[in-house]
Amino acid sequence: MLFGEMTDRIINRCKRPDKRETAQDSINNAISYFTLAATFAQDLVEGTVNINPQQYAQSFSISTNFPLFRRIKYLKRTEAKSYLIKADAQKVYDKSGCELLDRWYRAGDNIVFKLAKLSPTLEYGYYAYPDLLVDPDDTHWMLDITPMMIQNKALSEVFFSIGEPQEAGTHQRIAHDFFAAAKGDFEDASTPVTTTA
Repeated sequence: MLFGEMTDRIINRCKRPDKRETAQDSINNAISYFTLAATFAQDLVEGTVNINPQQYAQSFSISTNFPLFRRIKYLKRTEAKSYLIKADAQKVYDKSGCELLDRWYRAGDNIVFKLAKLSPTLEYGYYAYPDLLVDPDDTHWMLDITPMMIQNKALSEVFFSIGEPQEAGTHQRIAHDFFAAAKGDFEDASTPVTTTA
């Protein structure tokens, strides 16, 4: 479903054409809300990033390499079978003082990592924030797969804005029922591979 179609559905349901902008904001708010409430497989972005093939310890910028970055699922050397382990920045050494290898941590806008073997690339998987829908022809996977979840969450916000808290509460409950079903069906259930060391 397109952003413009969802906006029209909300306007038709609340019978307030003057609330078009509120409806549009509410759709974007609903998508963002549900994106943050779960780790949906559809929000996973996977690929490779080029790194220096002659350095073991490196870093790269999140904002440059990972558009709409929310959080890392995994990092691994392209030719490796195992994943890099997420480590606390203060725990990059073992008890004997040796630096731990194949570890990564976040430092501000950077991913810092130390490899056991050299590699020209890293494979990654990260969960992304949704793009802001603006154009009537814009779309998002939730509008196609879980439109009633988004519609009811957005209607809840619109009804609350026009002073109908009871109607808002009803749509809020319906949206959360749809969310429970969507979470069961679409949440990324694969085992996290970036366990903290």
